[in-house]
Amino acid sequence: RGDSTWIHRFYDDVFWAQPGGDFDPSPRSDALVDQPGPYTWESTSGMVADVQSWLDHPEIDSGWILLGDETRPQTVKRFDSRESPEEGSRPLLEVDYVPPCAPDPVGPGYWRHQCAAPRGAARANGWSRDVAPFEPGFADRILPCTNRILADLGLSGIDACQAVLSDPPTSCPERAATKLSVLILNVCAGRLQSSCRVATGEGDCLSTNLGDLLGEISELILQGDCRRAAACAALPD
Repeated sequence: RGDSTWIHRFYDDVFWAQPGGDFDPSPRSDALVDQPGPYTWESTSGMVADVQSWLDHPEIDSGWILLGDETRPQTVKRFDSRESPEEGSRPLLEVDYVPPCAPDPVGPGYWRHQCAAPRGAARANGWSRDVAPFEPGFADRILPCTNRILADLGLSGIDACQAVLSDPPTSCPERAATKLSVLILNVCAGRLQSSCRVATGEGDCLSTNLGDLLGEISELILQGDCRRAAACAALPD
C-alpha cells in the first residue's frame, strides 16, 4: 500500500490523472542513451528555472522524471537510484552558483594596522581609537593568500604589507600597488567576493566584476600605465 504503479500515484486509492504518471510534457534536457555507463544531462534554462522555483517554493518540488522513447522494441533502459549500494552510481545533481555579493570592505588604514601589529598576538583588550581590531587569520591565511594572488597576477615583486605600509605612497606605481593590495586583502578576508560588480567610471576601467578588475589592474601595472591602474583600483560600491 502506498506504492506507485502505472495507474496509481499511491496504491490503491490515489490515481494518476494520466496512466503512467503526471508530468510536464516539455522536456528540460535530453541525452542519447545507447550504451551502458554514466550519462550527464547538460544544464538548460528550464532546469535552472526549476531549481530556483524549488528553492523559492519547496512545497511544489516534485523533482524530474526520466522518460525514454519506449515506442519501439528493445528501448528499455535501467538507471541506478539513490538506493544503489554503489555510491558512485547514484544520481547526482551538480549546482554551480555565484554567491550573492555582500561587500563589507575596509580601507588601507585598517590593513596598515594589521601589517604593523605583531604577528600571532591577538589583542585581548579589544581595540583603542587609533588601533584597528585584530583580523583573525591575517598572518597565516589572509596575507599569504594575498601575496599568492599577486604572484598569480604576474606581480610577484609586490608584497601586500610593504605596499600598504608605504605611507604615503608617493609614486604612481606605489599608489597602484597599494590600492590593488587593499582590494585583494579584502577578497582574501572574505570582505569582498570576486563576483562583486564594480562601478566603472569615466572609462577608467572596462571590467564588470571584481575578479576581472584585478586582472585588468595588474595588466595596467605590468604595462607601466600606473595612472589608469590607480584609477581603476578604487574600492567598488
